[in-house]
Amino acid sequence: MLLEWFTIPPPPTIADGIRLTTPGALTFPIVRERITDIALVSDDEVRQAMGELAREVHIVAEPSGAISYAAWRFRRHELPEAEKVVCIITGGNVDASLLKEVLS
Repeated sequence: MLLEWFTIPPPPTIADGIRLTTPGALTFPIVRERITDIALVSDDEVRQAMGELAREVHIVAEPSGAISYAAWRFRRHELPEAEKVVCIITGGNVDASLLKEVLS
């Protein structure tokens, strides 16, 4: 099976919730079939997104949970035009020192 040998070393990122080394058996076929574009964001952009969400929207987001907002905020020109955009933001699993850093 393809997924058994398809692995990569853990990528260096603060978004540890999506720091996967192999694709998911259930999700990879869906992504492969449906996804046509991907926007990449840097750790610095994730930090900035986390800070904006906390200060301006009063949402504490973990790094992985701020990825969609970071992509919209900093890479929207790379994304297909859309009338509506939905960013799913999750939180709770954020290191206190990282939260302090993004708020300073």
